[in-house]
Amino acid sequence: MARTLSRRPPPMEADRDFTERLARFPGAKEAVLKRLPIRRWFVVTPVQRPGRWPVPLLPTPSDLATALRLDVDALDWFADNRGLEAHTRSRALRHYHYRWLAKPTGGARLVEAPKGRTVDIQRWILRNLLDSVPPHPAAVGFRRGFSTLDAAAPHVGREVVLSLDLEDFFASVSAARVAATFAALGYPRPVAYCLSGLCTTRVPAAILAEQPRGGDLPAAWRQRRRLRDAHLPTGAPTSPALANLAAFALDTRLAAAAAAVGATYTRYADDLSFSGDAEFSRRARRFSVLVGAIAIEEGYRVNLRKTRLAGKGARQEVVGVVVNVRPALARDRWDRLRAILHNCQVHGPSTQNRDGHEDFRAWITGTVAAARAIDAKRGGRLLEMLAGVDWGR
Repeated sequence: MARTLSRRPPPMEADRDFTERLARFPGAKEAVLKRLPIRRWFVVTPVQRPGRWPVPLLPTPSDLATALRLDVDALDWFADNRGLEAHTRSRALRHYHYRWLAKPTGGARLVEAPKGRTVDIQRWILRNLLDSVPPHPAAVGFRRGFSTLDAAAPHVGREVVLSLDLEDFFASVSAARVAATFAALGYPRPVAYCLSGLCTTRVPAAILAEQPRGGDLPAAWRQRRRLRDAHLPTGAPTSPALANLAAFALDTRLAAAAAAVGATYTRYADDLSFSGDAEFSRRARRFSVLVGAIAIEEGYRVNLRKTRLAGKGARQEVVGVVVNVRPALARDRWDRLRAILHNCQVHGPSTQNRDGHEDFRAWITGTVAAARAIDAKRGGRLLEMLAGVDWGR
């Protein structure tokens, strides 16, 4: 036992690994079978470290349960730190609804929509903890008061624009990384792990078995592996904010790398955008390799098929905004929004939430507002179409 403890890695991310090692230790198994009494000779009073942000004081899981209006047993069930979600066959006992959606470019994405009580808990965490913590300045997606225009504006009129995409962005953020994020806010480890459990999930094996076949087989295998482990679910209201905070180290390194070659960097969700003039233009292709290496070191992976390098003679686009001369709405984005709104009018909005947005009405309203900020004329037409949607259908 002493040797096992001496080889224990540093705390935080290593706790679950330590638990697995302990489970393989014969003496630990024997103690469990004999139901030996556990005595705590030294009880450490949990202390929440002072943080830089105004977050609630929750030094123990019991305090967290009280804040969420749960008892401790209910908190343990919702946090699911034992991973029961991944093994239950009963849909009624799961905390999430699951649905596979085909991607236009091939492959499929899994919508993981939290059920009523789970989503209420996550909204409380978002409102009371995460909303007060700012991400890296380069991260402009999923932030109140920011839009695609904020992501695109820094890249207008540059010599070259490099765009890259992160593969399975939410699923790449592990529960350990989420726990480390909450610990950085000052919360003790037991509370950080409870909060992490409330905001992450493991996809049941039965759902993974339903993954549509076809497309990029290695990418599909990587997707299943990420979804099998505890990760940020796509439909949780806490996932965007946590994904931004978890990517702070990635953003810091990419911003520094961009500055070193005279480039500008922004990230909108999983879209990485770099732009620069003559110096960056000469180094852009080699720089993209560096970005991929940094992403891997930080636990992400660049989708090489979506990497784009555009000079002034080509259409330079950042998150659906053309940035060659001035911000302009890309034609394919305009056509897609117009088609969605037309179908909402004809078939009803309930048929158009194909990406599984938690609040489709809020999403389409915000998207139209962002389009109008970029192109007042076209955005005005979209706004007229939006006004004609019957939200009762």
